[in-house]
Amino acid sequence: RAFDRALASLPLTQHARLWPAYLSFACAHPVPVDSALRVYRRYLRVQPHHGEEFAAYLQRHGRWAEAAEVLSGLLNDETFVSLEGKTRHQLWLELCDLVTAHPEETAAVDAEALLRSGIRRHGAETGRLWTGLADYHIRRGAFERARDTLEEALQTVSTVRDFSLVYDALAQFEESLLSARMAQ
Repeated sequence: RAFDRALASLPLTQHARLWPAYLSFACAHPVPVDSALRVYRRYLRVQPHHGEEFAAYLQRHGRWAEAAEVLSGLLNDETFVSLEGKTRHQLWLELCDLVTAHPEETAAVDAEALLRSGIRRHGAETGRLWTGLADYHIRRGAFERARDTLEEALQTVSTVRDFSLVYDALAQFEESLLSARMAQ
């Protein structure tokens, strides 16, 4: 409440002095996560280019769907520049890792559309995005969709590195399916 009163009493030009202390207080251990999220969302209205920090905070606290939405929003913003020096491709890979590692928690996010959008935007070096999309389907139990995704990737990748990555993923996938069937 003290920070809220301070923000209300200070002119907008001096808010930058208060926000770092407010965020460090809100992110401190005894403060409930929901309270910290409210503070962070308020901060992002003033400093929207700090969305990457917010996504990292959400991931640290297991808010996978919200983190995926924030990262997706950053990637859809053509004017966004990473404060941590990450390229857009690195952010796509981070989003890919997030939705593939937590498919149930990020079910509200259309992961397939997100990853396919990243694949379309990056003509080269999309092998990891393709394999991430296939992994997403595998973790959800959609094995035929995973196979179709990997086969589509083999037809569309443009570099040898991507082809070998996708081919290895497809071979490993088929091998694990055969092993599972033989074990039955």
